[in-house]
Amino acid sequence: SIAATASAAVLTPASFPDVEGQACADAVAKLEALGIGKGIDGQWMPLAPVTRAQFAAFAVRLLGLEGVVKYMVGPTKFADVPATHWASGYVNVAVAKKLLAGYPDGNFYPDQNITFPQAATVLGRVLGYVNLPGEWPANYMVVASENGLFEGVEFGGDFVTRGDMAIMLANALGAQVVQYRYLADLGIADYEKLWDDQDKTDPTTVLEKFLGAAVVSGRVVSNSDIIGSGLQGKEVNLRVGTADKKYAMPDAVDTAAILGHEVETIAKSGKVLFAEDVTDPTNIITGTVATNDGSTLTLEDVDETYEWASTPRVYVNRASVPNATYVPAAATITALLEDGQIVFAAASTYAVSDYLVTAVNSTDKTFVVAYHTWNSGTSKWDLTGSQTFKVTSATAITKNGKAATFADIAKGDVAYVSVDPKDTGSPKTATVVALYSGTFTGVITG
Repeated sequence: SIAATASAAVLTPASFPDVEGQACADAVAKLEALGIGKGIDGQWMPLAPVTRAQFAAFAVRLLGLEGVVKYMVGPTKFADVPATHWASGYVNVAVAKKLLAGYPDGNFYPDQNITFPQAATVLGRVLGYVNLPGEWPANYMVVASENGLFEGVEFGGDFVTRGDMAIMLANALGAQVVQYRYLADLGIADYEKLWDDQDKTDPTTVLEKFLGAAVVSGRVVSNSDIIGSGLQGKEVNLRVGTADKKYAMPDAVDTAAILGHEVETIAKSGKVLFAEDVTDPTNIITGTVATNDGSTLTLEDVDETYEWASTPRVYVNRASVPNATYVPAAATITALLEDGQIVFAAASTYAVSDYLVTAVNSTDKTFVVAYHTWNSGTSKWDLTGSQTFKVTSATAITKNGKAATFADIAKGDVAYVSVDPKDTGSPKTATVVALYSGTFTGVITG
């Protein structure tokens, strides 16, 4: 259950079916994860134009001010945005933050489709560029371009579509927020304001400043399947730099499938909101171990030898092992390469295979398995060996391919059992028990 497999890049895709395969899909997924992206009747409608009121709402969410909106619902300074208008709260917040202004005739024109210069102006002001000098719209279009807000946007029309908007908003998440300073603070008498580019040496992004989140990148080194990890549910340990840090993954993420993988996430308060697998698929190797001496490893049917890194992270049968020598021949393995060396490996192997369950003790939660061989002289099956295993709450049990419990273990079942390679107890504790009942019903397909 801990073998990693190559997975799609985005681990937390958007829930809107109409963005699948679209250029804005990843951007929409990020916005939805952060609570910024709101659909229309379960759809994103990437080709639909965006109105000025709608864009104001998204910009306010980008500032992390969604919670303020309900207190700002009411009369606005614009004749065409009455207190009863759905966007009155958003418009009031946007105006207070100087993101948007009305027209000289006193109207806001909330249902008018927003243009690229207007959208660039709003997002430029989100970044702190208020009362930008120079001629409009060139001044704000240049700021938007310099901050990468148009990256990935195809200007296919006069108006911004919801797909365009998603890409621009997602780009804005990583843009740096500029700081205001008064010229007087710099020893100049005139009290005009300016933007201090020196503040960008210690950058604060929109994601950090307004949404309280951050980009966290690292390798997934353990999950709740790992025995003794102390993790539960969707929790994982990410190796960030030189330290392991615990994060909770979204329910949609299969943590077993990304063990060892490099991921880039957006996280907040120890919880991952958006995750992307950035592992190079060519660095993932899978197969059955042919030979392994702890220094090099070869796989069956693969004419290539792989070197182990000096301190790899290695798991065998869901348990952490001290070094690579614990990976036996015939084990199934998935490994991750870095600079051509194995830095992470998850292997599984059975201590016993095809053994018959001969006794079950519900008091101490143990079961006995035995192996029989056919004696042609007596025409009987002879008992040739037996072992006793203990089951705990951490033991992964399946029966006929479905999740099971200790109560499902029955005399006559065929058992495959894995144990921690470091376990020297008697009886040993089973880490994985795969059971198959003696009787099957169904349709033969092959």
